[in-house]
Amino acid sequence: MEEVALNIAQKINTLHEGIMSLLHQGVEKAVEIGELLTTKKAELKYGEFGTWIKDNLVFTDRTARRYMLLFDNKDKILQVGNISEAYKMLEAPKTDTVSDFNYVEQLLSRKTNIVTMFTGNNEWYTPDEYIELARKTMGIIDLDPASSDVAQKTIKAKKYFTIEDNGLDQEWKGNIWLNPPYSGKEIVLFIDKIINEYQIGNIKQAIVLTNDNTDTSWFHKLAKISSVICFLRGRIKFYNADEKSAPTNGQVFFYIGNNPTKFKEYFSEVGLIMQKA
Repeated sequence: MEEVALNIAQKINTLHEGIMSLLHQGVEKAVEIGELLTTKKAELKYGEFGTWIKDNLVFTDRTARRYMLLFDNKDKILQVGNISEAYKMLEAPKTDTVSDFNYVEQLLSRKTNIVTMFTGNNEWYTPDEYIELARKTMGIIDLDPASSDVAQKTIKAKKYFTIEDNGLDQEWKGNIWLNPPYSGKEIVLFIDKIINEYQIGNIKQAIVLTNDNTDTSWFHKLAKISSVICFLRGRIKFYNADEKSAPTNGQVFFYIGNNPTKFKEYFSEVGLIMQKA
């Protein structure tokens, strides 16, 4: 009887080891896909990669970016050795909210800060009611520099930049709607960019949506250049195709420009207005 039990245990252990081996092979293959995608992107001209993915692959550019992310962090990911964790990486919200490096660190430590998970980029979208307030305030949205094709169904900017375009490398002009990536490093870059473009005269007006991180230096820099600010009543429920978010932070709208009266008129409906004395 004991021998039968031992044989069963050995069989279970053998099957388990086989499963773990397959899981690890899955991670290795995902990293290999990321390497191939990275190589292909380097071969193509600027802006062609997204089209190449659409024409040739069975998955979306979002999944492609996650494969590439796995490859970029292969030393850490291969230590995890579990394809389910790799899939979590592939299905994570866009780097608008979480920088690639920080997300990997959070994944490996099993700690995810929900504050950084929601952004206005290509996986979590700002509800139409707030976009409409921005459109009424500025008249038209000329540019959304941190966006996606799906987000533009609501925002309808005359021009927009996706992650492939890298809005930080582009010129920003006219009336700007910006819901930047919320990870610490990225949001600083986007805030510095919009301040600089406004100061050199490229931007006429801008409305910026961020979390209410009043303890950060970027928040104070943005507040200093803004004409008026709206602290939102409640919290925005960003959404994607499957669900709505439940962020732990409140949000703030910053208005940059010379027409604060219209901003106050429309945004006073949704929050507390504060203006420089």
